[in-house]
Amino acid sequence: MKIFRLSPTGAPACLPDTALLIKQRPFFVPDFTERCEAAVCVALRIERLGRSIAGEFAQRYYNPDALTLAVTFTAADLAERLRSEGQPCDTAWGFDNAVAYAEGTPAVAPGTEVRASLDAHEQRLTVPDSILATLDAQLSHVSYYYTLRQGDLLLFPLSDSPLGEVQIGQTLTLTIGGETAYRFHIK
Repeated sequence: MKIFRLSPTGAPACLPDTALLIKQRPFFVPDFTERCEAAVCVALRIERLGRSIAGEFAQRYYNPDALTLAVTFTAADLAERLRSEGQPCDTAWGFDNAVAYAEGTPAVAPGTEVRASLDAHEQRLTVPDSILATLDAQLSHVSYYYTLRQGDLLLFPLSDSPLGEVQIGQTLTLTIGGETAYRFHIK
């Protein structure tokens, strides 16, 4: 399984399968960072094999009614240092357990209200009406370089700003349309 962290402005990052946090487990802040940030993403799971997929055929490769949420963690201080040195930032966001995927939760559709909270800090987001067109274009772009296989994940951030810096002892909660989709502790 491959995990692709997409960006509206940059190239997609391919993360290892070890970046996926196993459900019902806490997220452990890595020792190599002093500033770990969380961001909320729309997640889509690829349902069939494909390569060089044209944008108009992209929805054949995933179920638009099964979009859900994920949280990506970034070692922000490490990412800044690597960028300043002109090095790739893969280690800053592809480390073990850096992606929490809310599998088997209520689906997100265009216009759905999403809330993400780190204890008292809450971020309210609305899934944009253009999300399917955006995901189709991104899926087409990624499939030009990589063969997509059943089970691969594409993650697209819902906001330009992160949810916030995570601290040991906090609880991160994702809510879709008023229903709790995913909750886990930060350790």
